[in-house]
Amino acid sequence: MAEHATAQERLFALRETIARLEGKAVPALVAARQAKAAQAPQDMAKELRRLPLGVPAVDNALEGGMPLDGLTEIRTAFFRDAGSATGFVLALAALLQGEHGRKEEEVSNPVLWIGDRACAQEAGLPYALGLMQFGLKPRQFLYALPRKLEDALWIAETALASGAPAATILEVRGNPAHFGLTESRRLALRAKDTGRPLILLRQAGEEEASSALFRFRLEPAPALERRLPD
Repeated sequence: MAEHATAQERLFALRETIARLEGKAVPALVAARQAKAAQAPQDMAKELRRLPLGVPAVDNALEGGMPLDGLTEIRTAFFRDAGSATGFVLALAALLQGEHGRKEEEVSNPVLWIGDRACAQEAGLPYALGLMQFGLKPRQFLYALPRKLEDALWIAETALASGAPAATILEVRGNPAHFGLTESRRLALRAKDTGRPLILLRQAGEEEASSALFRFRLEPAPALERRLPD
């Protein structure tokens, strides 16, 4: 989309230069610029699609809430924090599914979780009763466990292109060599085009270049004192 806009700008500039050399007016160019200016507020409104999380400090940092049409990355530094990260992502998925259901006349689209085999071996698989505690319906929760990262990326892109899931979650472990800035940009553009959110859950990974609109580094808070009965 950005390349298309740049190409149009160059075409307008070229037409304007030729018209000036010939001493002619360019009404078509003026009309095109007026149409682009009229479209700008609509594009800005589209870019500001956010889901408030209900925590003022967080919503302010996120410029209104979690993006509804982009890539959000959630990362843990250690694999021992996988449980906290998984719970946080499931809570976000429940909010996204509820928001989509309100906009689609209470018909909620499913949540798609694309798991990583190494993560599944260490942290386990989603559990139906646990999903219900987060406000998710097991029948509207799809789980895929591809063998290769290339297959996981294909599933994520295809799901986004279909527009069917209310939220797509892509789980990866660490910093895979075949998942870099190019791949994240491709997924981010796909999410933007279809207006669907994509959550990248990076378990035990280092910070790296990404096309995510926002990135969280998640870790559990220290346990507080708990009073027990005498």
